Amino acid sequence: MSILKPQVPAAAEEAFSTQLADFVWPSQGDRPRTITQEYVGEMPRIPSLSDLRQSGDAALFHDAHHLYVLDLRDVADNADVISPRAAGWRFFAGNSPGNIVMATVKRKGDNWRMTSSHYGERVWEMLEAVRALDQMTELEGGKYEVRVLTVPGLNLEVFWLTDKQAGTDLAVPFPAPPKQPIEELNKYPVYTMTNFLAAIRPLARQRLAAGSKYGG
Repeated sequence: MSILKPQVPAAAEEAFSTQLADFVWPSQGDRPRTITQEYVGEMPRIPSLSDLRQSGDAALFHDAHHLYVLDLRDVADNADVISPRAAGWRFFAGNSPGNIVMATVKRKGDNWRMTSSHYGERVWEMLEAVRALDQMTELEGGKYEVRVLTVPGLNLEVFWLTDKQAGTDLAVPFPAPPKQPIEELNKYPVYTMTNFLAAIRPLARQRLAAGSKYGG
């Protein structure tokens, strides 16, 4: 099995490389700070730019993935074929636990802008999950491009693997079983797209039904 690297827009790569420092460590006097901080529990350490470059990589970024968003209505009403909305690119910088950042770059008009950054243990776990895809026996024989598919209404992310030659689409939940919060996705490490959608469709319909009963 081989993982194919996607063709990343040069302007998106440039936006990540040039905006990362100002986005994560904008100066405020002599004190570095993040623009907005949100975390659960104890605040994780923010790696410095020099920490991220310790791996000696020629390029700061690596493991870029096209990011897609699927809303609850699409999940509830789909007929096993989805057309999610493209929502930018996701990049990693750094290659070791504690010294890693993940960021999202989105296109706004003619320009690309970095819109979010994440750091901490969960980011390292995600990078490990990306690299573990190459070792999954369930994916042997395919040539897959890896994308990230998110369903915000279910607080869900999966790796969307597509083999264009074979016409195959697979979903690999993150976190993987047995740590996946959605119990319906804790049975298998890899799902066909049809089985993945069938597993989450009832959940999407429940959320939509609940939303129609409350509020104005």
